[in-house]
Amino acid sequence: MIESKHFSSIYLPALWDGLYLYKENQKRLYKNRNLYRSNATPINFDTFSREGILTFTVEPKLVEELKIELNKHIGYDMDSVLIDEPEARHYVTFSECDPKIKILHDRILAQLDVINIAKQYCKTPNVRISGFKLRIQEADSEFKQNLFKDVGYKVPTTNYMHIDSSFRRSQIKMVFYLNKVTASNGPFRYVRGSHKIKDPIWRKISRRVNHKNGYQAWDAAGRERFMKLPKFLRHKAEFGNDLLPENKYHKILMDEEVTVTSKDGNFVLFDNAGIHRGGLIETGRRISLQWSMEAV
Repeated sequence: MIESKHFSSIYLPALWDGLYLYKENQKRLYKNRNLYRSNATPINFDTFSREGILTFTVEPKLVEELKIELNKHIGYDMDSVLIDEPEARHYVTFSECDPKIKILHDRILAQLDVINIAKQYCKTPNVRISGFKLRIQEADSEFKQNLFKDVGYKVPTTNYMHIDSSFRRSQIKMVFYLNKVTASNGPFRYVRGSHKIKDPIWRKISRRVNHKNGYQAWDAAGRERFMKLPKFLRHKAEFGNDLLPENKYHKILMDEEVTVTSKDGNFVLFDNAGIHRGGLIETGRRISLQWSMEAV
């Protein structure tokens, strides 16, 4: 079993915190259940509710305008800068954006009507935009690869499939491609309809706790630590790495997964309570903006 001191001082408070947040989220959804019943429904809302994902195409001119302003803000060219970072990933988080960036950003969101979709979907009169970051990513032979080399197992084709730790209809995420994305340079992937999977409360909370507290590592020590948890707490947000090909859900997930390349659109809106993954790059570079809209 897990060390009792660590379990009582760290794990139990995290479980309690997760339960409190879950209950608060359920109260918000119940309180606002009729909020938009009589209001006009955004044109793509039904599709989003059914599948958990929408793709849009933002006009190239607007993409280039935004890239120019972002390059000015960060002080280098995102298309050509050399990356010397762990995992070949470079993040730039914007806390207070340049006004020109904010104008373009707001223009894109208004053009796509995604804020209204988020408000109606999350059943809230207001959403908070957060986590606005630029991600420059390149091929890397170790990121999410060779996780089980100590025991001779290859990662399965469901590698990196995960569910975020936020609760149902509390957050919607966005991915905006700033360069051409093909099947080989890290397209976003989503399992359609997976946001409707009904998990028991305890599984939701333990998955969140294990994610937030480092209990889903895949090195030998991390796996041993995870297996010391009581069986009913052994749930991971990032579960795809552990899903063997013979598992009955493996084929279902792969069959229902959609891959979003630039041919499908350059802006992705998705419910992060659904199963998704992205950024596993074989060749080239992927440049994207990623951020969230959260229920207030």
